[in-house]
Amino acid sequence: MSEWCVVYSGCGGETGLYLNGSHPRVEDGVVTREVLGSYMWSRQCDTYTSTSIQVKACPGDYYVYEFVKPNISTPTPTYCA
Repeated sequence: MSEWCVVYSGCGGETGLYLNGSHPRVEDGVVTREVLGSYMWSRQCDTYTSTSIQVKACPGDYYVYEFVKPNISTPTPTYCA
């Protein structure tokens, strides 16, 4: 999942969702992050705020996410990778 604004790509939808901070390290355990959304037609970052998600770094250089349904007012939201 992206850690930066994705205003030029909707990631298959109209609003690309991304983390508002960095991914955790393995030693951090499970962390909570907010997800922000940028509507691709407005070309503006942080247009929408989704609900919180849980993120965990795993040995072997990958992450596990507990995804939730994005904010219902967000047009065609998509988690970006």
